[in-house]
Amino acid sequence: MKDAAMHVELLTEQEIPSIYTYYMIRDFPENELKPLSVIVSSIRHGQLLPFGLIKNRVLLGYAFYVKARNASVGSFVNADSSSGKVSGIGYLCDYIAIVPSERGKGFGTTFQKMLYEKELTDGDFLLCEVERADKAVNQQKYTECEERRKRKIHHHIKVGWRETGVNVCTFGVEYQLLEYPLKGIFHDKETVRKWYWDIYSMLLPENVCREKVIFNFPQ
Repeated sequence: MKDAAMHVELLTEQEIPSIYTYYMIRDFPENELKPLSVIVSSIRHGQLLPFGLIKNRVLLGYAFYVKARNASVGSFVNADSSSGKVSGIGYLCDYIAIVPSERGKGFGTTFQKMLYEKELTDGDFLLCEVERADKAVNQQKYTECEERRKRKIHHHIKVGWRETGVNVCTFGVEYQLLEYPLKGIFHDKETVRKWYWDIYSMLLPENVCREKVIFNFPQ
């Protein structure tokens, strides 16, 4: 990590294990956290970009974004069996957090703005998953999930995200999807579904994607 004023830089593969051990396993629910080996492998293959918010060589926050290059890699099939693809570059916010000692200081907003204005400018589409509280298995889980969901939505909406109205069950976890307008526009639900599908089609074999990525259509 270079010594400089606050800035964003790509983290090295060697830095990821300590970030995972000291922060990620505490910052994210177990059912949302991929194994370290999967994260490292995705970084090696260029599918996952790991960013750090750095000041005076100290890590203030971290973010991992899935990048789908020319995302037309999957064949999307919706409930009406129509198919289609999208093209361009799509991003999915996999994980983003400020380290515990630096929270409440506005770094989260700064981090996101720096990412969107300087690091992800080649993107045509940016999505984020937020766990749905109404699918929690009991009251305690519901309360925990609802509080986490509200915080996440609040932090994202204040920097320009919006709720898309699209829900999806991915590997058994129910999410609602948010979108950030990287090119200054928001997309319709069908395009959101196609982009999300294409991103996961890049990461997974088609048969796994069809089994593990299931869309729900809210009334």
